[in-house]
Amino acid sequence: MKRIGNKKLIRDINISRILRLINERGQISRTDLSKETGLSLAAICKIIDNLIEMGLVYEAMEGRSTGGRKPVLLSINKEAFYVIGLKIAVNEITFVLTGIDANPVQKLVYPAPYPLSLENIILLIESGVRKIISLASVSLDRFLGVGIGVSGFVNFKEGVVVKSGILRWENVPLKSLLEERLGISIYIDNDVNTLAMAEKIFGVAQKYENFILVTIGRGVGSGIFINGELYRGAIGGGGEFGHIPVNSEGPVCECGNRGCLETYVADPFLVEKAKEGLKKGKESIIPNIVDDIEQISPEIILEAAKRGDKFSREIFSEAGEYLGRGLATLVNILNPELIILSGEGMRAEEFLIDSVIRSLKVHSFANLDKNVRIIPLKLEDETWAIGAAALAINKIFEVREENL
Repeated sequence: MKRIGNKKLIRDINISRILRLINERGQISRTDLSKETGLSLAAICKIIDNLIEMGLVYEAMEGRSTGGRKPVLLSINKEAFYVIGLKIAVNEITFVLTGIDANPVQKLVYPAPYPLSLENIILLIESGVRKIISLASVSLDRFLGVGIGVSGFVNFKEGVVVKSGILRWENVPLKSLLEERLGISIYIDNDVNTLAMAEKIFGVAQKYENFILVTIGRGVGSGIFINGELYRGAIGGGGEFGHIPVNSEGPVCECGNRGCLETYVADPFLVEKAKEGLKKGKESIIPNIVDDIEQISPEIILEAAKRGDKFSREIFSEAGEYLGRGLATLVNILNPELIILSGEGMRAEEFLIDSVIRSLKVHSFANLDKNVRIIPLKLEDETWAIGAAALAINKIFEVREENL
């Protein structure tokens, strides 16, 4: 329960609001901060003086005058502190070191032959963190911490990977294991949540309070923002969109259940659909691209689709139909303003998006889809790690939990 009248809480809320506004605007004056927050100019000036002293904010330049003295514009000092973002994938671990604007300063990729023992993964992470800090020549006192994105069900508060089907982890206390070795604050979350966090702080979702980021690739996941806050659920299991049951008689999912949405949308579905169709004699140019159907990959199917292959395009269209149905479920329940479609699967956007939108419209309740903006967003190689970095960066933009 929030403590009414807690002056420190009120101060922290105000600092958080001001930092977010400066970050969103890029440059803003004290006067405009006062107008947008409703705080007195004296209160704004006091907070800004403290932030400048901490090195978080600096006076960037003078703005245009509307009569009288020119306003001084404030900006976030991206070099005040640094963070490391880390994405643990099946065959590699990607590290990025960024300023508090989430722009990469250093990048490092360690191969991680699958499967590796947990102890070996911990050693690789420790080695990578120490090496990237050394490469950047930044002192430890300027680090806010390390953010880590992991696929699967993550208990954010405890820093425990409850279950990751792709990594085959269960109840791994990753936060405590790494903090003990590194002596740096570690923040761990579901990897899709970290992408959603990055889009909220720095990306296309800055001005949206209610939005969903959905990723399609080897799996299907979502990060959900409600009223400006990331929704993780009671114990961190919120957003497991890929495991909406579609067909109880359907294929077995990596989670162990049958017929999850993921089994009709993700990369394995595309590959199996292609193999199945070719074995049944479907006409396609895929056999002209690969010698053996066992070599078929999502990239091969996409290449065929780009060459005009009707069969390959139908595969993507069917996946888009199922994805649209799933999105309609989210729209009907959560009524978001924005849906971001991302992940490696969006490399096939041109063959997916029409069927996604068509299916979403058909299955949405009472035209709720008309109020939703759909933004496809392609990922760069290091985007997952940058998303994880945003998890640590967010600590300067949020009110500390111990004050609530």
